[in-house]
Amino acid sequence: MKTIIFGHPNRGSFNGAVLDALIAGLSAAGEKYHLIDLYADGFNPVMPLDDLKAYSKGETGDPLVKKYIEALRASDSLAFIFPVWWSDAPAIVKGFLDKAFLPEFAFTEGKTGLNGRLSHIGRVDVFTTATSPKWYLRLICGNPFKKIFLNTVMKSVGIGKGVWRHCRVDRESDGEKRKDYLKSIEKRFSKK
Repeated sequence: MKTIIFGHPNRGSFNGAVLDALIAGLSAAGEKYHLIDLYADGFNPVMPLDDLKAYSKGETGDPLVKKYIEALRASDSLAFIFPVWWSDAPAIVKGFLDKAFLPEFAFTEGKTGLNGRLSHIGRVDVFTTATSPKWYLRLICGNPFKKIFLNTVMKSVGIGKGVWRHCRVDRESDGEKRKDYLKSIEKRFSKK
């Protein structure tokens, strides 16, 4: 089962259209999925002191985080969909990683770093949108979604394979390119 983590406050946005295209593709392939809509859930990305104390013990008192962990346990792949804000993921997505990737559940500490425990999740697909083109995010901003999100965070929790897909969405961007992007997502995920 694929777990989709959606991190945009407006379900009617282009990010929502990306989500719809992904769901259409998965449905056409008969693939099961679970949607985590962080904003619709009212997820709080802030880590208060009590949560931090629990986190250090590999625990959480947040019922949403407990629900998210159960979804991650049942997942064989993940998809993140979010806008790029200030060359990074929105705080709500970062908060999901901070709170749901608990010690002992998502990783253990080793002598040379973290040992990932989510290796049952075979891949992660990251879908981003921004006013900046992908080349700008890669070359000028330091390639944060490949270097940090995929190659550092996901590999640290045991998820070795990942792909970052990006679509520029500004006032001047071509509507046909957006449509083609959505079609490519639906087509890619409609295959088993």
